[in-house]
Amino acid sequence: YIRLDICISYKINKMGSTWHLSADIQNVFNTKNPVQQRYDATTKSLYYTYALPLLPILGFKVDF
Repeated sequence: YIRLDICISYKINKMGSTWHLSADIQNVFNTKNPVQQRYDATTKSLYYTYALPLLPILGFKVDF
């Protein structure tokens, strides 16, 4: 199981509050990581369920 996540965040103090901005990329290399393995007896083969692919996430939070 190999996965690289990168996150960049920035904090701003403004008008009596704190703003948090972030950009996150999960699974940067877009690797197919198996999380489940199933065997089908009728076809006699294995089937895999994989984790999420490359996933960008943007975040914004305000603390008062």
